[in-house]
Amino acid sequence: MARGRRGMPGVALAALAAGVLCAPMAVAQTNVEGDGDVLAAQAAIRPTVTEPVAEPGLAALTEGTAVDPLALEPIVSAGWSDDALGDVSDRALTIRDVESGEALYDIRANKSLTPASTTKLLTAAAVVTQFDPLETLKTSVVLVPQEGAGGDSESATATASPSATIALVAGGDMLLSAGNGNANNVVGHAGITDLARQTAAALEMQGIAGPITISLDTSYASGASTVPAWTDYWVTNGFAGRITMLGFADDRALPFDPSPRDPAMVVAEAFVQTLSDEGVDVVSGDIERAEAPGDAGQIAMVESAPLAEVLGVGLRTSDNAMLEQLARQATVRAGESGEQESVNAWVTSQIKDVYGVDTTGVQLSDTSGLSDGTTIPVRVLGDLLVHGASGQHPAFQDALDELPIAGLNGTLFDRFLTDAATEGKGVIRAKTGSLPEVTALAGYIVTDDGRLLAFALTDNDVGIGGDFLNARAQIDSILADVADCGC
Repeated sequence: MARGRRGMPGVALAALAAGVLCAPMAVAQTNVEGDGDVLAAQAAIRPTVTEPVAEPGLAALTEGTAVDPLALEPIVSAGWSDDALGDVSDRALTIRDVESGEALYDIRANKSLTPASTTKLLTAAAVVTQFDPLETLKTSVVLVPQEGAGGDSESATATASPSATIALVAGGDMLLSAGNGNANNVVGHAGITDLARQTAAALEMQGIAGPITISLDTSYASGASTVPAWTDYWVTNGFAGRITMLGFADDRALPFDPSPRDPAMVVAEAFVQTLSDEGVDVVSGDIERAEAPGDAGQIAMVESAPLAEVLGVGLRTSDNAMLEQLARQATVRAGESGEQESVNAWVTSQIKDVYGVDTTGVQLSDTSGLSDGTTIPVRVLGDLLVHGASGQHPAFQDALDELPIAGLNGTLFDRFLTDAATEGKGVIRAKTGSLPEVTALAGYIVTDDGRLLAFALTDNDVGIGGDFLNARAQIDSILADVADCGC
């Protein structure tokens, strides 16, 4: 049974914080990510921006009143001493002024701690060094030349026999619709029905009546379907999906609702069925996995939403498999191996070489933050966030504009809602991180005086159950006080 998945609109925080964090940009409406009618209602009332502006978003607050570190210190320290946060030696915090890069508050900023999903900030920064933000991920169908048909795609198309072989070729899109695509959505932007109809029309135009043999080509950025360091528990219980270069959006993993073992084959089987429904004579039986020859001619193709928006879905929903597969695509595109160790090393190298961030203390076991052994000092996250708002890396700046908004969407939709933390609602945009005994948050704060701050907080000594929720609530309260300080 298809499971409803809802994507959140990428909305500039300017619309939520007195018109000041992000300059408006033209964005495609996505499906709603989250639960219930409340989120859908929130999405419905947000403004639809149609006219892009030239000035980048995160730089828009640099003229706000600068924060005095001496005034900030007692505000943060009061909440930081709370017992709900566990052992003080196992947590760290940095708060930076974005314009100057000045550290306004640092405590154990250089200590290597488990960052959980704030790791995805490093991954996003690396991915956009290889992809143009407007680039799309393509799923295509090619006509495999028959023996003796000639050497190039044109001759292969022209001399194809009534019976033919076509290949469904993966191109990195794991947000396909199982039906028709919707050009206004990110999730389900392209649809398998559209691809099948294009294919049927192309075959008819070329006089190919069938029977048609269909194969599946998953050679693009190929690799293991899981990270070696992931435990079976994470995958079988849906906390991480299969890493696939072709998949349906409805097959993405959710907690206790795992993805299929072979998402690409699920798509291929649906493609065959839909093609048959369109009247194409399809050879029945198992679908062979095979790399299409280089001279196969493309006869149909659908495209994902722009990469920046796809990445935004991954960040807002903290989709482990999606960030891993985007990292693998980028690594392979850079000429490196798609093996996990290579992907981890490449991401780290991009942070150091492209963004100029000192990566001392960074150890990646994966690029999603789920595996044991990953460590990142909050200093690295703080440095990267300041670089991201500097205007020197526009593609990364666009990605950061897609981070969840406190109290409104993504993995922050249910945060900053208590009386002690409401001042942070709508003015904090950040990446969350959660693992057993770990909670983390890293992103941006708009202060009451209109100043843009970057922050990163990691706590490796939180209890479970109610203790975890208390610690998270205390963190929200601390950051809300920073937003409200007027200091």
